[in-house]
Amino acid sequence: MPTLAQVGCVPPTAEDNDVGGLGSELAEAAVATAPTVRSLVVRWIPESGRPADDVLAYLALSVADIIAAVHDNLRNT
Repeated sequence: MPTLAQVGCVPPTAEDNDVGGLGSELAEAAVATAPTVRSLVVRWIPESGRPADDVLAYLALSVADIIAAVHDNLRNT
């Protein structure tokens, strides 16, 4: 498996909590090699009773948001 330095950017991760988990572990591992680390996390609580796609878009965590973040990381490496 390649190291973060060999890959050149941090792979996207999905978390089921507010902040932490695999994204934080990758950030700690990245300190030595300094690739771009970007966390896409829930930063505010959405309203209830909305469809899942609407909630993810409201939180800037939709499929399009995640793809844009990956492309942004690739452009900046």
